[in-house]
Amino acid sequence: MADYREISQAYAQSGINAGFILNGGAAVACLSQFADLYPLELLDKFTVGMLAWAGGVFLAALVWAIAFVSARYVDKADDESNQQHIETSNKWMFAGLILVLMSYVCFVGGVISIALQFDAF
Repeated sequence: MADYREISQAYAQSGINAGFILNGGAAVACLSQFADLYPLELLDKFTVGMLAWAGGVFLAALVWAIAFVSARYVDKADDESNQQHIETSNKWMFAGLILVLMSYVCFVGGVISIALQFDAF
């Protein structure tokens, strides 16, 4: 029989990792090119994108903290047989889901902002 709690945790970890990898990877990729972009005076075109990706990494880190709180309420519900703790955990879980989705939006926003700076659309 499947342990849905472990499955949910694995999905949550993957979602949080995706937020870190997308945003952090994009920022590192741009930072690795700054030495070549500096002489061309193109660094200012990356400001909004870098800020968006930094925000995305921050949101992914914040989701970890929210997931921890949510898991603790599940544990409390098991220990105390209190259904209200499950409801509280679900609220924290929903907040974490929204923040991880916002992290993905930060990635897309950063990419679009840089693309618009270079008139790619």
